[in-house]
Amino acid sequence: MSAHSAFVLIALSAATTWGLLASFSHTGWIWQSASRYRTLRTAFRGELWSSFTGFLYLLLGAASAAILTSIYDVSVSSWLHLDLRVLPITFLTIAGELGLTALLADGLICAFRARPGEARRQILEIPWMKSVMAMRSWRRPIAIGISALIEEFFFRGILIAIAIDLLQFDGWAAIMLSGILFVVQQAVQVRTVLQLVLISSSCIAISLIGGLAVLVSHSLVPALLAHATFVIFYGSRLGNLELETSLRASRSH
Repeated sequence: MSAHSAFVLIALSAATTWGLLASFSHTGWIWQSASRYRTLRTAFRGELWSSFTGFLYLLLGAASAAILTSIYDVSVSSWLHLDLRVLPITFLTIAGELGLTALLADGLICAFRARPGEARRQILEIPWMKSVMAMRSWRRPIAIGISALIEEFFFRGILIAIAIDLLQFDGWAAIMLSGILFVVQQAVQVRTVLQLVLISSSCIAISLIGGLAVLVSHSLVPALLAHATFVIFYGSRLGNLELETSLRASRSH
């Protein structure tokens, strides 16, 4: 097996395992698998359970990053520099990720003939999104922002650094690989085809625009800040929509 193939296999295993374990934790599989944990499941409901699963997600991401860095002895410190030319690239990256996601999502919603309300409902039904929405409103942007930083550090940081600096991948090949692995990591956490389509559209936008920003700026900072801004923006919108839906439902009763 070539070094390139081995890297792809190791990275795919790490991303898939991270996503699957996160999915199991968000659905409560850890405790639901045995009836004797019923009392513990009750204690871990609501916000406490959401905080636990959020911490576990970060821990799994950090473990995946640590495994790859130990295998390939790579450092991303050279990709974390910040200078003035990075700032305009950061703003362009934020705008690009938000705009491309909206374009892809709207097109896919039309292709699937799904109503906008149904698309929003499907997103809110994704297990990790339900965990986020169970948190207090002021904790949500912190939780999803930190998660985005961990994801970006792994997919656009470590993976691209190994692919380009150590294995001499072409820049576009490195972007495509990190994007595919990001889609896989998120895909194993969804439950329906529409959820997969909507999540994949955001993963493609984040991976393509963020990856280009990394190559152009030779810095991970624009991708880090753009991804965090992206999830906080859409997380806040979904939170507001959920609140409006709840208020309308309470008024109807």
